[in-house]
Amino acid sequence: MDLEFLEKQVKKTLTNMDANRLTISEKLLFRSKPSSKSKKELKDTIMKALPLKLMMYHDKYVDKSGLNKLKSIQEYQGFKYEKINEFMRTGKISFSLNVSDRLYLKKSNITSDSNLMKYTNKTKQDIDKSFTMNIEKNKKSMDELTNTITNIKSTIMNAPRFKRNFYVYRGEENYDTIFALNEKDSSLRNNQKHKLRQINMKEGSTYNSKGFNSFSMAPWIASRFSGKNPCCIYRLRIDPQTPVLVLPWKTSGVFEGEFEVLLPPAKFKVIKVRSINSDENPQISIKVYDIEFVKVLVST
Repeated sequence: MDLEFLEKQVKKTLTNMDANRLTISEKLLFRSKPSSKSKKELKDTIMKALPLKLMMYHDKYVDKSGLNKLKSIQEYQGFKYEKINEFMRTGKISFSLNVSDRLYLKKSNITSDSNLMKYTNKTKQDIDKSFTMNIEKNKKSMDELTNTITNIKSTIMNAPRFKRNFYVYRGEENYDTIFALNEKDSSLRNNQKHKLRQINMKEGSTYNSKGFNSFSMAPWIASRFSGKNPCCIYRLRIDPQTPVLVLPWKTSGVFEGEFEVLLPPAKFKVIKVRSINSDENPQISIKVYDIEFVKVLVST
């Protein structure tokens, strides 16, 4: 990967973006009111704000980190991130249908056997047999996950630090908060429990995040993840003291182009709360939490 390749990818993304989403991205980047810039000027402004050169340094670092660590990063960038974070938050992992599959079914209101079969290739009876394995019963599986988590943590903590500050963003849907409050399936509810931090959070509030913390350097990605029923967007400043890993642009190929960065389990503090209009629906207001990294959480 080189700088020219990255610039082409970003320009392609920005060219296909509508003016409203560009304006939202500008407001997130600079904490300002919408400007009267043209679409071209907005694209140029956003382009300059993205630390593309920094992505290249970490891409080379991951390549040289060794096969085991590279494999762990690839697993996280694939579909294993849900299982890894579920284990880190709850000490358990769900089998049969994984958490993301079951959340999708809930969101899409897929309840009939025919729809279940079409999406999962399993009957409702099969799905009802889903169970949670704990550490004592399945030590081998847990050891493998623990090893993956250790590799990822080590890769993050030893990654080259950046000399300049930049911002990263995370968008979350309101659905997740409602789900964490009302879901009857305890394994699903517990895996989303960390989203309850969104309730009554204000300036000065702190919260602990026990899983890996995924953000994007691209504000439009966070805006997209906040969905049509948005809860909020987190805006975090990365400074030279913040442990962070810029994930390779393409490893497994599953989430290529999300400008994803990963932080270890950490404590964060809310330093400012504001609101912007959703790019999905300008009539909807989204809370923006400006947060700062406090410290790495030590595993128990």
